[in-house]
Amino acid sequence: MAADDFPDDFETYAGTRLFIGSRPATNTETAWEGVSDWNEITITSVPNIQGRNYQTATLSVVSNAFDQESKGSYTLGSVDFGIQWLPDQLGQEVAMAKSRTNDKMGFAVVYQGGDVSYFSGQVLNMVEGGGSSNDARSGTLTVLRKSDTVNALTPTTPVEDTTP
Repeated sequence: MAADDFPDDFETYAGTRLFIGSRPATNTETAWEGVSDWNEITITSVPNIQGRNYQTATLSVVSNAFDQESKGSYTLGSVDFGIQWLPDQLGQEVAMAKSRTNDKMGFAVVYQGGDVSYFSGQVLNMVEGGGSSNDARSGTLTVLRKSDTVNALTPTTPVEDTTP
């Protein structure tokens, strides 16, 4: 880069939005972009929603002091979204109701630059955080991921479903 070139810019998480909706039949971008019942949940922090958590398998042979390790099975893990506590927000109403069921839901994360990532999961819990007189009401939405994340190549921003 020449001395007078501007450096490449970068994105922040400012403006990131979270939506909850139905889970499509397949985990493809086309299927995700066909979901039409999205409802927004106002978030205050964004967790890592990518990747897998691999375990290791170990073989310990008594006659050999060297234990062999290999990559084993994986889980997708759970993620914690910080949320603004808005119990009347439709997306939060949906998440709270789903925290009491085993239903698998769809989630869309829309980033500052318009990129969209989709994944399915089960709402494990949605709890208010508590605080003191100067703390904003906030909470945590915990989602057990049930599918790998699909990063849209041609993202379409989800639109909140406002039908009664």
